Amino acid sequence: MAKSCAAAAGLAAAIYGGSAFLTPSGTSQITVEAPCATQSRSLRAASSPGGSSAPVAIAGALLAAAGLTAAPRAARRGVQVKAFETELGAQAPLGFFDPAGLVKDGDANLFYKYRSAEIKHGRVAMIAAMGYIAPEAGPKFPGYLSPTLGVKFSDIPNGIAALNKVPVVGIAQYFIFTGMLELYAAKQNPNDPPGKLSGNDEGFGPVTYGRLGIPKTAGISDPAAKARSLNSELANGRLAMVAVIGMIFQNGITGTTGAEMWTPAGAFESELGVQAPLGFFDPLGFVKNGDELNFKRRRQEELKNGRVAMWATLGYIIPEYVRFPGFCDPSSGLKFTDIPNGIAAMSKLPLAGGLQIFLFIGHLEIGLLKQDGKRAPGDFENVGYLGIPYAEGIQDPEARKRSLNSELANGRLAMLAIAGMIVQNGIFGTTAPQMWLPAQ
Repeated sequence: MAKSCAAAAGLAAAIYGGSAFLTPSGTSQITVEAPCATQSRSLRAASSPGGSSAPVAIAGALLAAAGLTAAPRAARRGVQVKAFETELGAQAPLGFFDPAGLVKDGDANLFYKYRSAEIKHGRVAMIAAMGYIAPEAGPKFPGYLSPTLGVKFSDIPNGIAALNKVPVVGIAQYFIFTGMLELYAAKQNPNDPPGKLSGNDEGFGPVTYGRLGIPKTAGISDPAAKARSLNSELANGRLAMVAVIGMIFQNGITGTTGAEMWTPAGAFESELGVQAPLGFFDPLGFVKNGDELNFKRRRQEELKNGRVAMWATLGYIIPEYVRFPGFCDPSSGLKFTDIPNGIAAMSKLPLAGGLQIFLFIGHLEIGLLKQDGKRAPGDFENVGYLGIPYAEGIQDPEARKRSLNSELANGRLAMLAIAGMIVQNGIFGTTAPQMWLPAQ
């Protein structure tokens, strides 16, 4: 197990970053304006949160999942906060992104804990994402992972299947090693900015970490370059957290960490919508049996849902700036300007208006936009370029292919976008910019 521990130590040095990953300033001025207060009060973000960073990381994940904060509800009621918009990680276009309102009360200690947990989770996720990729591309360690059991490094499968092969004693060593880092060699000192880890004198001696987490090396001295590096780490860590969740999910479904994890089907690699880097993307294996009729049906659904999602996304944005003049329902005196944006419109739209929309869609489905089984999915006989009825389509084959691929890509993006808009709208009750920037 000696080589196993050595490898873990090398990874840990990268996970527990040093001065290259420090907040430029250990303090942050926070102004909290309460209606019952006669004046603003300032808090220091570097106030000691207390305790080890190990429970902080766990508590941060649990509280984020539950949408809770440690501050009492009474303390948050009626408070307007402009606290963390200038912190690291507040990047365009969303600025300081706290959709669940975890630190909306401006609690500097709570922000410190969440930021420490975020940095740690991001670092672990970046290493984990590389752990999914590197073993597929390069050689494994030579020799034995467990000489007593005769288990070689080359015998260990990649991904989550490794948990069934690594001996229990080996997994216990990882936990013990990580715990010693948390308690001694790479501990978050509450007097230091989030992410700045150091050792102490209890068995390890004083240890500091520099750029890329290398022990006893200097960090980045230029403040501007340091801020860029710190922002990059936060952004990459956030992306890695999302990426490794997707990798674990795909690994569990397909049972592999190879290319088949993303492209389990091989029958439709030359179809439209097959784009780098994933190729033909069917993670759930809906058409892995190569059934052409099944593929065509699902492609029709994908195109239709993508087209509706593109319209729906515009429907969330445009009404914030432009409305139809006049009345939506003259008999009840309901104007278009009286109808709120987003999902709240469902409670204002008259029942007869909703029925008209459904009838119109049904008329399109059985008439102008009826799918002919002899034509390609999404191709309607009497509809041309940009969906204009009775217009001519694109004649150049290459230009047509580019346009169709663009439509598929934009439709997929729009489906994700509208799902996010509906969730955010439901949480915050608005489609205005406050839907994305609730902390301002």
